[in-house]
Parts: sequence; structure tokens; C-alpha cells
Amino acid sequence: MKPKSGYADWEITQLLSNAVGYPMNYTHPSEIMDEIASLTPTFTGVSYARIDELGSIQWPCNADIPKGRRPCTSASSCAARGNSW
Repeated sequence: MKPKSGYADWEITQLLSNAVGYPMNYTHPSEIMDEIASLTPTFTGVSYARIDELGSIQWPCNADIPKGRRPCTSASSCAARGNSW
């Protein structure tokens, strides 16, 4: 879907970054996701192709949890994982 304002959020961020002297030269948001995945261990398994394949990915998504963690659906399912609701 084409943005109504003429620019997607990532394009606005890139324009602002370039304007203040921090060069960003992305041509598609998938390049941004690839960079995030390369720098953030909990996102190493996330890419646009994987999002297309799975529909959605809950982090962490890496070699240990290749399809991402299923989100908590209740306080008891979170507690079973040792997480607070």
C-alpha cells in the first residue's frame, strides 16, 4: 500500500538521518531488517522472507527458536515460561 503522505515511515527516518549528517541509503525496508538481524542476536532469524513465510514472528527468533517464541496468551502461559504477565 502506498503511503498517503508520499513517504513510508522508514523513508522519513532515512531523509531525516541524511539531513542531519548520518547517511542512510536503503532502497527497501527489508535492507533495514537485514541490518537489524545482523546486529541483534534476538533477531538473527528474522527477515522479510521469513515474515512472508510465517505471517508474523515473535522475538526472540534465532537458531535456538527458529520460528520465534509463541506469544503469551494468558497469565498462566506466561508464568509457565517464567515470565510475568
